[in-house]
Amino acid sequence: MSDLLLTILLPISSLLISTYGLLLWIIRIFGFVRRLPNSAIILPLAAPGSLGDEAMVCTSIDYLRREGIENISLIDHTNKQTYPVDVIENINLRNFFIYQTWYKFITSFIYAGWKVNQYERFYALGADVMDGYYSELLYF
Repeated sequence: MSDLLLTILLPISSLLISTYGLLLWIIRIFGFVRRLPNSAIILPLAAPGSLGDEAMVCTSIDYLRREGIENISLIDHTNKQTYPVDVIENINLRNFFIYQTWYKFITSFIYAGWKVNQYERFYALGADVMDGYYSELLYF
């Protein structure tokens, strides 16, 4: 039963996500959403707490400012902590990253897409997570 359900739901969810992406593109093209000029939104690897993650966030923001990007926002993973950086907005997407009921996830998904659509650039930060392992000694 679960295989049949996945076989049905995966194409439907893919179609819905693609349709939403197309809708956001149309909204942006026709000017219904005004993008912030010289803007970027950054998705950190995790919530604050790791010195290495904090260094990546701070360095990335400094680099973007040197490149002329003035309006920088940061996506928050939690309600309690933020990175010690000066940004125009800390976007709280905590509900997007946690398990929840399907209707809360849909609401969070629509909100996340809407917020990201307001920026010219999107950066996802990561180091060892991007390549899939921490060191050659521990993983194949």
